[in-house]
Amino acid sequence: DETEMKLRVVPVNEFLKPLEDQTCQEKEQVMFECQMGDDEADAEWRIAGNVVTEDDRIQIKKLEKGIHKLIILRARISDTGDISCTCVGQNETKASLLVNKAEAP
Repeated sequence: DETEMKLRVVPVNEFLKPLEDQTCQEKEQVMFECQMGDDEADAEWRIAGNVVTEDDRIQIKKLEKGIHKLIILRARISDTGDISCTCVGQNETKASLLVNKAEAP
């Protein structure tokens, strides 16, 4: 009797460039960028634990060489907290965002 099996080894997708903490003023643009070892991997972005999708205030970019960007066009005080990028089904990188109240003119 013989048994055959195919084994596919998938390397863990490591972050070559993790997210970095950011500080900005309310209504300013702020950008988070990370780079994954796997160029094809998809990313899931979260702000304060909530999954975010693109809208008129948030842009999500997947670029060459495994680079992923989250751009908040107009930051809100409620965006303050952890920002995370997760390689779907694997590991994640986190950073903090501090949004300061805009100075009165």
